[in-house]
Amino acid sequence: MSRVFIIAILIMTTSACVPTSYDALQEQQSPLSSYWQKNISADITQYSCIVCHHSESIANKSDFVLLQNVEEDYLSKNLEMTLAYLQRSNQHGDLLLSKSRGLEHTEVLELQSDKYLALQAFVEMATVQDEARSEAIAFYKENLSDNLIQGQCTLCHGEFRLAGDTRLIFVDSDMANYQDINVNRIIDYGAVSANNLDNLFLKATGTGHGGGEIIKTDSQDADLLSQFLQLLAPSNEP
Repeated sequence: MSRVFIIAILIMTTSACVPTSYDALQEQQSPLSSYWQKNISADITQYSCIVCHHSESIANKSDFVLLQNVEEDYLSKNLEMTLAYLQRSNQHGDLLLSKSRGLEHTEVLELQSDKYLALQAFVEMATVQDEARSEAIAFYKENLSDNLIQGQCTLCHGEFRLAGDTRLIFVDSDMANYQDINVNRIIDYGAVSANNLDNLFLKATGTGHGGGEIIKTDSQDADLLSQFLQLLAPSNEP
């Protein structure tokens, strides 16, 4: 199957209905995660990449470290880490592909092999990002990541913490690509329903929030959060 045909199939499947709840979204695989599971995870990352790119091997200090298939949730977490790696730099997609075929790296995949074409299709799908989303991500990293999300929200909204069973969980700043991971979790959360973006603003300012008021409604942080949410949903007015 040609690379163009693979991409066409993936693009057509993105017209599926959006789930009405975040839980439903978690249960329904996206076309990209389905493609990852069927074509990338077992055949490429777990077969080849994991030999070096895991926490106990020689590439454990690189910015691309994966979980082995005996670790919990390795499929979804490896996909998340790979997407964050790709989004961290415009060059990372090309770098991943060039290294896989042996440029300044041990050759993992032969050029024009089925596995290489599958990886190429995945990278192209994963790096397609519209201008509005790119602007929102850049705004988040500059204005919200350190002071609000890492400085406040992660205190409770982290795995195994007070709000660890809620619909929005963040990773700590000691994790590679933490900014990309956390901003994409917010974007995914908001994609389920515009109400989720409203709720994010309301909860941060103390309405219906178990953690109380995090930022004041008339503060600069609230204004920055509002601007960020407007970039995600221009018609939404928190």
